[in-house]
Amino acid sequence: MTDLDQARVVGENGLAGVVLGPSSTAPNEIAIQLEDGREISVPPSAFTLQPDGKWHLQGDPSSFKPAAGSGETVIPVLAEELEIGTRKRTTGTVRVQKTDMEHEETVSMPIKQ
Repeated sequence: MTDLDQARVVGENGLAGVVLGPSSTAPNEIAIQLEDGREISVPPSAFTLQPDGKWHLQGDPSSFKPAAGSGETVIPVLAEELEIGTRKRTTGTVRVQKTDMEHEETVSMPIKQ
């Protein structure tokens, strides 16, 4: 089979390859030969046919299983980062009410001279 007879696959970050056929490592998956020489097995739901006749592969190729005979195991690397901080913000309000009361009182005081 020549390169012209094979279905072309493209994806994010310059990913390119060709469809080899049914995967021998995973039932109901398709084997893909990437341009860098790796072979991966991909579920059909990861493909979208483009108007130019190429298949667009959605997802990172390292997240798919290696095809039979590729001799490599892909272990996805996961990383999580947590950033903790504080900030000022209004969480509620306070209502203050002032009431003035006045009263008159007569006080007698001795005067010293």
